[in-house]
Amino acid sequence: MKNYRKYRTLRYIALSFFVIIPVIAFFLGIKYQENLHSNLVLQNNSNSPIFYTNTNWGFTLKFPSTWNGYLVDETDDLNKYKDPGFASTAQICFHFNRPTYASACILSISIFSTKQWQDWTNSRGGGKILGVKNNYYFISDNNIDNVNCNIPVPYDAFQCQRALEIKDINSTFKFTN
Repeated sequence: MKNYRKYRTLRYIALSFFVIIPVIAFFLGIKYQENLHSNLVLQNNSNSPIFYTNTNWGFTLKFPSTWNGYLVDETDDLNKYKDPGFASTAQICFHFNRPTYASACILSISIFSTKQWQDWTNSRGGGKILGVKNNYYFISDNNIDNVNCNIPVPYDAFQCQRALEIKDINSTFKFTN
């Protein structure tokens, strides 16, 4: 009888250690990754503009109410990849969760050091300078002058309408400190 209880206790410990704890850790890890990479902006149920503040880099943007529910992905230290395609220090991507279409980065702001910006403009160029602060260039990457909503790539109709608003959004860029 003692051996049976000992065996049963060991079985419960093993079950907890090899099944329950990994399952809990898995779901906590998923939640952590979701919070780390994408932040849902609170729903705005009015026609009021929506303000975005980035405290890491110290700037704000004002979005029209049509951007209600947008998502933000921020990636730091892109130059660790040693790839010219990742020439900036950081990139902030504004997009929407589109269940029937790819979630394209509609507005992208890249942050370059002075040297990175010089190298980028000498090799590829492109982008609208939104501002310069502490030797960092804040660049809107999107080609806002050539948005054609009759071509369904890379955006669906909803995303394309948001892309047409980028020029006005860029004009609201301000440093906070």
